Amino acid sequence: MKNILNITNGDCAVEIMKKAEIPGVFLPWRDVLHDGPVPENLSLEELSEVRTQFIIGRNWGAAENIRKSFVERDNELKCYGKYEKVILWFEHDLYDQLQILQILDWFHSTPRNGVELSIICTDRYLGMLSPAEMKGLMIHEELITERHLTLSSKAWSAFRSSSPEKWYELLNIDTSALPFLEGVFWSNETGHFIER
Repeated sequence: MKNILNITNGDCAVEIMKKAEIPGVFLPWRDVLHDGPVPENLSLEELSEVRTQFIIGRNWGAAENIRKSFVERDNELKCYGKYEKVILWFEHDLYDQLQILQILDWFHSTPRNGVELSIICTDRYLGMLSPAEMKGLMIHEELITERHLTLSSKAWSAFRSSSPEKWYELLNIDTSALPFLEGVFWSNETGHFIER
């Protein structure tokens, strides 16, 4: 059995994955990146501090708990080398697709030292699945390649750009490596193009 880090979109999914006896350690990625500042040219830790301040300012939890959550999350990610494999478990929606971009952009600029990266991305909401349905998603696991990483870095940079031109340019490139990415170019809620 491989030593695995499972990264997913939140605590609800983690609870179901545990009930499904998915092997490995679980890391929920708790950040609603489409709300609030996501400035460009910041490290993971610097961006986490910006996001921490934003979330504290919205009164979405106790300041100490929010800060601790980001620090622990980032530290676990940076310790990925203690695992043989990292699996991303995410959904098709805007919330999840932006989290995928952030994580894969980080891996794109980080030596992976033989750690295997893969992704399970579905059009079903993970937090609403039964344990059996969650376990059944494992047949959709896909190896992450350089195409995934390059596309993620390009899209993450475009999303964080202070100008919308880079985001618009994504409409003209092949995004099939991340098949749900094209759907986030337009906001499902408003029907308008998302601009940072």
